[in-house]
Amino acid sequence: MPTDDFLLFIDSNKYLDLYRTVTGRFQLASIREQADHILVTAQVVSEVKRNKIKVAAEFLNAHFKKLTFTTYNVPDHFFGSNEAQRILSKMKQAANFHRTFEQ
Repeated sequence: MPTDDFLLFIDSNKYLDLYRTVTGRFQLASIREQADHILVTAQVVSEVKRNKIKVAAEFLNAHFKKLTFTTYNVPDHFFGSNEAQRILSKMKQAANFHRTFEQ
């Protein structure tokens, strides 16, 4: 039997898994190699388009929650006191920005 007599159907959840992984480029290469043999229905395309942003956001939010951000005092004798205050202010701004992703 010739090797080109088959079709492969990939469910939309498997395509969405590409948005849940950091190794998607490797997986996409494997899919591209078999592109002539993969059956994709309009429903699968629609489901992936509809859900990919939500899935990617969930993935990124889960990873952002693992990040920690630490502020610390800058010794005022390293810089002029105005410079130390400016650095502390920038660190507090960055910490506040980071907290918006934790919620």
